[in-house]
Amino acid sequence: MYAPQVTPTQVNKFTTDAESDPKLLGQAISRYGVIGHSQTSARARRDGKPLIIRRDFNTVDGGQAGLHFVSIQRRIADFVTTRTAMNAASAQLYNPAITDTVNNGINEFIFVVKRANYILPSRAQRSFPLLAGRSDI
Repeated sequence: MYAPQVTPTQVNKFTTDAESDPKLLGQAISRYGVIGHSQTSARARRDGKPLIIRRDFNTVDGGQAGLHFVSIQRRIADFVTTRTAMNAASAQLYNPAITDTVNNGINEFIFVVKRANYILPSRAQRSFPLLAGRSDI
């Protein structure tokens, strides 16, 4: 799930998001024939920091088990970059055992049934947008 180099003992000690070295992705592809979710998404960084803040929570909306995924980013392009990295489409070129949904991190376990995107304007443009004296409107 995280990276094939991560052991179950290490997973049990996680207190926050799993750290993963994206430079080991090639090793995972060739040596293990599987790649991890943290490993692929860790490639979407700027100055060593993730492009998006992401969290998820479980749900039983409509009586069906599910997951809500929430992300916050400055630009939609940051989300697209992160999602593209997470898909690791180029891994198939190096090892055909890895596909979009097989041996490919979280993509093997979670499938999108419904999707909704909501875009919020920046705080400056949503807090008192009609306040007199604002020059950024």
